[in-house]
Amino acid sequence: MGQVLRGKNLWENLKGKKEEIKESIAVDFGGVEGEITVQFVDVDIVQKIIEQFDELKPKKPNILIKLNDGRSMNIEVPNGDEKYKAFNSKPEAKEKIKKWEEKSKPIEEKKKLRLAYEFIIPEERPGKTVEEGIEILKSTLRFMDVINIVNKGFELNSLGGQLKKPENDF
Repeated sequence: MGQVLRGKNLWENLKGKKEEIKESIAVDFGGVEGEITVQFVDVDIVQKIIEQFDELKPKKPNILIKLNDGRSMNIEVPNGDEKYKAFNSKPEAKEKIKKWEEKSKPIEEKKKLRLAYEFIIPEERPGKTVEEGIEILKSTLRFMDVINIVNKGFELNSLGGQLKKPENDF
């Protein structure tokens, strides 16, 4: 490895480097081998896309819990908070979570497709519009290929591991 840069020399050398962050991922199925070039995308753009689709999801359901002192409390499910995680497995919660996930699933799918489209370099994006490009991605790629594009994009943004694997996705 070369000399470690510091101070003004470092900042001068880093100018414009974000735009150069790109990496290709292989696509190989159906007798077709290819590569898709994935690029760094500003985290603000990524966050805006995530928020846009998360706002479309239905509100998480609540279950009513009776407390020992006679009061009641609503708990949002599914709940990732350690303090409330156990409530996710209550029969009442399981049914509500299942219905919520069914309604949220198509929105999650479209969010991942939209992120994949954004991470592909402009000159390789399919279609003439974002919506057309998303439809092409959906109709031509396997969903795991979409996840691979998004995960690579997150990795290039130093957000690796921010998107869960599609075991529950569709």
